[in-house]
Amino acid sequence: MVNRNEEVEEEKYNRPCTDAILAFDTETEEFRLLPHPGDSSCYYRPQEHENMYLLLGTRDHLYLCHVTWGEVINVWVLEDYAGWAWDRRYKVSLDWDVKCFPFTADYSGIYNPKDVRVLGIHNGELMIDWVSRGPFSYHLVKNTVSQVSIALKGMHSPIPFATAYYKSLVRLE
Repeated sequence: MVNRNEEVEEEKYNRPCTDAILAFDTETEEFRLLPHPGDSSCYYRPQEHENMYLLLGTRDHLYLCHVTWGEVINVWVLEDYAGWAWDRRYKVSLDWDVKCFPFTADYSGIYNPKDVRVLGIHNGELMIDWVSRGPFSYHLVKNTVSQVSIALKGMHSPIPFATAYYKSLVRLE
C-alpha cells in the first residue's frame, strides 16, 4: 500500500520547471513564462537554476548552458522560437587534465558546478571562468580547450566578473 503523503511529496518534487524563463513578445508586447530545455524537472532545487546561463550567441541564436553536478556543461540551442523547441547541441565534459590545467592552491578538491561560470559563446567557442583554475575557451566543434591568459593591471586573481556586450537585442530586417 502506498502512503498518500509520499505520493504528494513525489508529485511536488517531480513537477516540471514550466515557469523557468521569462520571455517578452515584441509583437504582442506581452510577457510569458516558458520552461527551460532538457530534463525540465529540477525537483525544485534552486541550485540547479543557479547553474543555468541563458546566452545570446552569434547568428541570433539563443543558448542555454547548464553546468551539471556530473562535471558536464549541456549546451542547448533554441531552434524554433514560435514552438519553443530546443536542441541539445553539445555536451562538454569538464574532466580536464589537471597537469595541463592545474588548480590553484586554494582549491578544495571537491567539484562544485557553482565554481564554473559560463561567460558566453563566440565564434564556436564556449568561454568559461573556473574558480581556482582560471578562464578557458572550449571549441565546441573541435572539442579542444585552451586556457585564456588575461592580465589586468593590479589584479592577481581570476576574472572578478565578465559578460558579453550586445549593442542591441532588436533584430533589424
